[in-house]
Amino acid sequence: MRTNLTLNTMIVAIAAIVCGCASTPVRYLTLDMNSSESIDNGGPVIVETVELSDALRRPELLVQARETEIEYYSDAHWVSSLTELVTEKLEAEFGAPAESGSPTRIRVKLWHFGEDETAEPNCARVKLSVSAWSKNSSLRDDADWSRMYEECVPILGDDVSEVAAALSTGLEVIALQIAEEVARNRSKP
Repeated sequence: MRTNLTLNTMIVAIAAIVCGCASTPVRYLTLDMNSSESIDNGGPVIVETVELSDALRRPELLVQARETEIEYYSDAHWVSSLTELVTEKLEAEFGAPAESGSPTRIRVKLWHFGEDETAEPNCARVKLSVSAWSKNSSLRDDADWSRMYEECVPILGDDVSEVAAALSTGLEVIALQIAEEVARNRSKP
């Protein structure tokens, strides 16, 4: 009996070592935090909050594998929460708030942020909704305007870092669209 227990323990230990050696190391990804410098929004934009859908709360990079199925990269994690990364990226795009002028404050809900294998070709999909309060509105009031934004940027390579780069580009495109909407709403009486 004791020999079988020792033999079983050795087999389990060897299997654990073999599995540990065969695993792929985790890669940590971030977004490109450099500003695309494409925004001249005519007034400051302040990101109040970024809220994540439940599927995006995990540290692993999301993959839309089929229309009704998502997966996650087991070896690719975000370096910090998507709330932090997306807030920092949008702030880089909008620039530092100016001292003068009343800012437009936005709240963002991130619905999709990952690779989309259902698209042809595969793309990095960014889908988010924005609610905005302009001029002297209180955040307790109804939003001055709300809109859904979605971009699907082609992934230029096979490496997972290319997915992160395409997601950065998608956020840049959406930030420009938000800035244009802010400028249109600022010009309204």
